[in-house]
Amino acid sequence: MSPSPAPNGMTSAASAKGRRTSQEDSMTDHAELLDRARRMVPALRERAAEAEQRRELPEETLKELLAAEFHRILLPRRYGGFELGLETAFAVSRELAHGCTSTAWVSTIYTIHNWMIAMLPERAQDEVFGAGDPVLPAGTLAPTGTARQVDGGYVLNGRWRWGSGIQHGTHALVAAQIEIGEDVIERRMFLVGAADLVVHDVWFTSGMCATGSNDIEARQLFVPDWRTMPTAGLLSGETAGTELHDLPAYRMPAIPAVALSAAGPSLGTAEGMLASFEELMRNRRLAYSGARYAEAVGAQLRLGRATAELQAARLLFDETVRWVDSTYERGASLDLDGRARCRLIAAHVTDAAASVVNLLVEAAGASSQFLHSPFQRAQRDVNTIKSHIVCDVDGARELFGKVRMGQPLQPGTLV
Repeated sequence: MSPSPAPNGMTSAASAKGRRTSQEDSMTDHAELLDRARRMVPALRERAAEAEQRRELPEETLKELLAAEFHRILLPRRYGGFELGLETAFAVSRELAHGCTSTAWVSTIYTIHNWMIAMLPERAQDEVFGAGDPVLPAGTLAPTGTARQVDGGYVLNGRWRWGSGIQHGTHALVAAQIEIGEDVIERRMFLVGAADLVVHDVWFTSGMCATGSNDIEARQLFVPDWRTMPTAGLLSGETAGTELHDLPAYRMPAIPAVALSAAGPSLGTAEGMLASFEELMRNRRLAYSGARYAEAVGAQLRLGRATAELQAARLLFDETVRWVDSTYERGASLDLDGRARCRLIAAHVTDAAASVVNLLVEAAGASSQFLHSPFQRAQRDVNTIKSHIVCDVDGARELFGKVRMGQPLQPGTLV
């Protein structure tokens, strides 16, 4: 099922500062976007196996995502965005994951990287957002590239892993190291066009297959000054674009938002599996005894435990996202403790979601292991997300403990 038609003007001519915000745009709120996501779920569920086999999102799914305009949730209003904050972005992601975890992940990648692009210098934003076309950026914070400064910009080289959504992407935001003196290295972020990159087809994985998180490579690519920014600024929330827009989220440091964004699809996947397990209980009869599965005490116990654990995780997640949003809305900011707390909660929620999915799959019977079953796909997907660096629960717990105890952090710690 496709969502309702998008508000008019997604590709209309832009004003001097980008696409004009229409009256219909101003009426697009949290509830409307969440409703669009809900209406997509049945079709996403039907396409999930196909998406996994393709190792990228089907064209039909991409068209529906564009029509639903989720990529505009954190886009600046001056460029036709909604500026609705993290709560809306993550609620949409969680809802999409009820149908397809990979779709939720890629949609979130585009949303979050548009938010990051809004921290670049104004000229870069005018060039990228001002054309009025949908901007779908992939990206990675790992500084596995190198750059050298030249007149007017940099020459970029490097290869980056985990380019989720690059097959359909329009741009990529990547990190590289620049040698600026003896034993002095600066890390910067570079915004480049997807057409200027080489995509290496390496994404052969057991989970999150449809994200198409292939390697991307830049070869002697010139990037003008205004399409770069210091990585340190992105991580601290102090960038050239910080004061250009009204949304308080543009002053946030990147890592807390990135960590929480990774937890959303896991939580939504677990919610979807809980609903599927309850339906299974109502309709299944055990093959040997003929007894109704709804009467099985073991299944009842797992349903109760999964419901309680998932509700606790969701309340913790929602409370944390609102706390982060409200902190910046009142003009304050997250200190080191608060940033480490976001990492901790994001990893904890992801771990809890994976635990619930594993618990339910164990009780769903051997038929849940057929490749067409959503249960086994959900299990592979959430356990793959758990392996993401910002979802590493042991690492997040260690980080939080070190910060609380005042111990020094290693250089490059994601916090």
